[in-house]
Amino acid sequence: MSAFTQGLYPFEVVLLIGGVVLLVILLVGLTAGLIRGKIPTILVPLFIISIVMIGYPSVQSIKYKDLTVSLNNQQQQVLANPTNPNSRNTLAQVTNQVAARPGADPATVATLASAQYALGDEKAAQVNLDKVLKIDPNQPAAVTLKNKMTSVNKLKQLADTVEKNPSDAAAKQQLAVVTSQVSKLPLANSQAIATLAKGQSLIGDQQAAQKSTQKALKINPNAFKLKATNP
Repeated sequence: MSAFTQGLYPFEVVLLIGGVVLLVILLVGLTAGLIRGKIPTILVPLFIISIVMIGYPSVQSIKYKDLTVSLNNQQQQVLANPTNPNSRNTLAQVTNQVAARPGADPATVATLASAQYALGDEKAAQVNLDKVLKIDPNQPAAVTLKNKMTSVNKLKQLADTVEKNPSDAAAKQQLAVVTSQVSKLPLANSQAIATLAKGQSLIGDQQAAQKSTQKALKINPNAFKLKATNP
C-alpha cells in the first residue's frame, strides 16, 4: 500500500486503512445478511462512511501524484528559461506544496531538492539531497544535483583564490576548466549564475560574464549582494 500512501499525512493513512478494514467488515456483514435474508439497515450509512474514509485520502494521493508530475515539468521549464518570472513563481508554488506533504520516494525528493536549488533555496535543497543519497546513493537526479552543486562550489573556491592571487597560474588554469564545465550546466539558481559570471570575468571572458551577470540580476536583483554575504 506504500505507493498509495505517498505524500499522505498520518491521519489520511489511518483513514484509508480504517476505511478499507471497515469496508471488508461491512461486505462480510452484507454477505451474512443476504444469506439470512435480512440486511441490517445500519449497513447503509456505514458503507457511506467507509467510502468517504477511503475516498478522501485517495483523492489527496492522486493530487499529490499530479503535483509531483507538475513539479518536474515546471522545473524543466525554469531550467530552459530561468529568467521567466511566471515559470519561477509557479515552480515555487508547486515546490512548497510538495515540500509540505510528508514522506516521498527518493526520486520525488530528489526532484524537490533540484527545484529548491533552482529557486535558490540551497539549504533546503542540501537537506533533501542528503536525505535521498542516504537512502539511494545512486539515485540519478540526486547524483546530477550533487555534481552540479559540487561544481559550482568548486568554481566559487577557485574564483576566490584567483581573485585574491591573480598571479596563481595553476589556479587560473583550473578556474578556466571548471568555468567551462559550469557554463554547460542548466542553471536557474541566481547565485550559481553570479558565481559563473565571476569565474568568466576572472578568466577574461567578459562577454560571457556580462550575459551571466544580466541573467543573474534579472532572476534576482540582489543575486550578487546575497553571494557576497554568503560564507
